[in-house]
Amino acid sequence: MAAFLSSSGLSFLGEAGTYIVGAILAGLELLAGILVIINKQLLYAYAFLAFIMFMALVLVHIPSGNWMNIMIHIALMTTLAGLALNERPAAIKS
Repeated sequence: MAAFLSSSGLSFLGEAGTYIVGAILAGLELLAGILVIINKQLLYAYAFLAFIMFMALVLVHIPSGNWMNIMIHIALMTTLAGLALNERPAAIKS
C-alpha cells in the first residue's frame, strides 16, 4: 500500500509517511465495514466507502484500462452512494 501511495503522488511524505497514511486508510476502511455490519452511522460509512471506490476507480482501474474492473467499481460506487443518500436524516429527506 505504501509503495502504491508513493507512486500515486504522495512520495513527498517519505516512506514512513506513506506507510502511516496507508495504515490509517486501511483502518478507516475496516471501521466503515464494521459500522455497516453493526448498522450504525450508515450515512458516513456508505459515503466513505463510496469515496474509496471512486478513488480506486480513478487511481487504479481507469488507468489500467481493464473495462470489467471499471464497470464493477462504477457499480459499487453508485450503489454505495445511493445507500448513503437513502440514509439521510429525516429532517433533510422531507
